Amino acid sequence: MPHFSKPVSGLSFKKNRCPVIQNSKRPTNLCLFLIAFFLFYQSALSQVPTTFIPSKLVVKDSVAQVRIDKTYNQSIALIQNEEKYIKDYLKDIYTERKEYLKSAISGGEFLFDSFLQTYAQNVLDHILSKNPVLRKDMLLLVSRNPMVNAYSLGDGIIIIYSGLLERLDNEAQLAFILCHELAHDHKNHNSAKAIGNAKKYLDPEFQKKLKEVLQEQYMVKQKLTDLVKPGVLEDMRYSRDYEIEADTIGMRFFLNTDYAPAAALEIMEILDNADKESDLSPIDIKEVFSSPSVPFRNGWTYYEPGSSLGVFEEEERTADEDSLKTHPDTKIRAEKIQLVIPPNAKSGGQFFRQPETQFAHMKMASEGEIVELYLATGNVGRAIFLATQMQKHWPHDTIYSNATMAHAFAMLSNYQEKTSANKVMPLPSHFYDENYNRIISFLWELKKSETAGIAEVFLNRVPSAMTEHEHVLSAFVYQAYISKQKESFIKYQTEFLKNFSKGKYNWQIRNLNLN
Repeated sequence: MPHFSKPVSGLSFKKNRCPVIQNSKRPTNLCLFLIAFFLFYQSALSQVPTTFIPSKLVVKDSVAQVRIDKTYNQSIALIQNEEKYIKDYLKDIYTERKEYLKSAISGGEFLFDSFLQTYAQNVLDHILSKNPVLRKDMLLLVSRNPMVNAYSLGDGIIIIYSGLLERLDNEAQLAFILCHELAHDHKNHNSAKAIGNAKKYLDPEFQKKLKEVLQEQYMVKQKLTDLVKPGVLEDMRYSRDYEIEADTIGMRFFLNTDYAPAAALEIMEILDNADKESDLSPIDIKEVFSSPSVPFRNGWTYYEPGSSLGVFEEEERTADEDSLKTHPDTKIRAEKIQLVIPPNAKSGGQFFRQPETQFAHMKMASEGEIVELYLATGNVGRAIFLATQMQKHWPHDTIYSNATMAHAFAMLSNYQEKTSANKVMPLPSHFYDENYNRIISFLWELKKSETAGIAEVFLNRVPSAMTEHEHVLSAFVYQAYISKQKESFIKYQTEFLKNFSKGKYNWQIRNLNLN
């Protein structure tokens, strides 16, 4: 069963790619299969939406609000028999969780009524249907966050980030991630950890020792370390144990589904590379950004890697630092998972239950939502970098990335005019991948006239009929603004503020003024 990775850029068919074809007029069955798969793959991509349409900003969801309040009340009821100091501590934690979720919803963090939410929910529903032991009132929230992460908040609430969805190669990998988080929830790991911490650190005897140390005159820091360190190390060990347990129990849930067990091992490799860029292929700055109206300059590709001397001077790893890891090594996790998979189940199963075109759509939407987040929060450098990658991954989409580029370059031009480009773009850093550093270096080398010119080139590729969408209309507003086209600017800005008064780009557009 084929897996989706980076569409198009990850799979290309060049003439005479198959060695058998080079030496024979009749291709083998393998080559015929590859050709057939390539044709199928192209057909699948052709069924992905013509252009990515970002999800609308949703700041209220009645179903989620009711579920959150219900969870809070249930959690409070379950701690009534605990000692008062534990009960007070847990009540504070549950209250903080409730307030965080409501604040995140009102801030538009979650993608309600989105394709990503629907896709992930379908996977979760299948898992729940195959595992009667699991609670059925789970609340799954898909976050705009670009981090490669997912976690269980406890009491039936799971959050998965767009950054993790974007990294997946198949639907089955998503299923295992959800099974892992369901296992955390099923075993009440969050509550167990909170109660354990309360008993350790809020225990009257511990508090008495802590007070005595704080009243000391000498070596207070060392004495505090000696007092707290055993508990911290124990917390980390329990956290690692919880992760292994969640993998093991989650794998049992997973084996009850129709998905391929191999996906559980694949996800470990993805997590192992979570701190790296998902696409390491170089970006051709000349090809992407130059045009007859904005010709290429050699300075655009000037790049001088920063020195890393001194960067790691505090990163010498000790045994103590290793023991502070909350997650076990992915190789160890993979070995533990292998032990749970019966020999006769290690092959077979489905990598996709939903149509593969839907998975491709999910990948595209995940990438797009991440770009949207960066641009909406004013991180122009990151938005341009990721939009450039989207052009590679989804070449059939000739609208979204162009509109985003137009918006981002126009915004950068505006900040260049105010000599404050540093507000929307970082300087190159040894903490960044080289590809990203090269894009940032290129952006810093641009003259204001070049930046404005590039914005216009990209906008000219976007149909004006698409201004019914916020991400397109915002680009038209910004372009009219930087080019000082007052009449067009007033027209577009008025239309934008009328139609998207609560949109994600409202804060940018309403502050523009040509008077």
